[in-house]
Amino acid sequence: MTTTKNEMPAWVQEIGFYDKTGIPKTRALVYGDTGTGKTRFTGTWPSPFVIDTDRGGLTLRKKSIPFIALKRGDQVYKKVISILQTLQKGDPPFNEMKIETIVIDSLTALTDMLIVESMLFPTGGRSIKRPVNTKPEWDDYACVQARLKSIIGFAKDMDFHFVCTAGTKLEKDDALGTFVGKPNLIGGFRDLVSYEFDEVYFLDSEGNGSKTIYTLFATKYRYFEAKSRLGVPSQTSDPSYEKLYG
Repeated sequence: MTTTKNEMPAWVQEIGFYDKTGIPKTRALVYGDTGTGKTRFTGTWPSPFVIDTDRGGLTLRKKSIPFIALKRGDQVYKKVISILQTLQKGDPPFNEMKIETIVIDSLTALTDMLIVESMLFPTGGRSIKRPVNTKPEWDDYACVQARLKSIIGFAKDMDFHFVCTAGTKLEKDDALGTFVGKPNLIGGFRDLVSYEFDEVYFLDSEGNGSKTIYTLFATKYRYFEAKSRLGVPSQTSDPSYEKLYG
């Protein structure tokens, strides 16, 4: 019996072909020290919307980029997921905005917020802890890691570019007798977060003021890991989306 076109399953309509000439939706993590141009770089991406956890919006104030600022004490996880769900559906206010890139600036600050949230709004019958006089416990770190993976996974599955920034953590590798530079996140997730992204860039800068030179590394630089599955080159002067992918 021959299957007619009308009897084809719905997933047939979703079959496509990789286009070598096109620019795929990019999932990138950009990390570096304060002042190395991370927020500045995210502002060069196509039509960004910024989830601002680090009060980095002053850098972008002349670009009229839409953003929402989060703060400690909010139930941040629910809020971020709600924002992403609304973006995905194109519901108000996003139905009136042209958005092509989701930015979380930064994961470092978001992680700090999530650890506070885990202590103030515990799940699974755990007792409330006050961050000012109590240290996080293993369950808090596990909760933060699960929620970060959930947020990143949700955003990666959406039809947007997805860019996250993070600070830098320099750790000594006792086995090798050297240092390793990683994204600065609470707990062991800093050892795993790079696997969540196709592109991991390290940003550095030299000079100050108008003479500052920003450099983006797409491969390992000194102690700092970086990678590019798209094979983009490092940028030695004022990195931007257009220079990397255009």
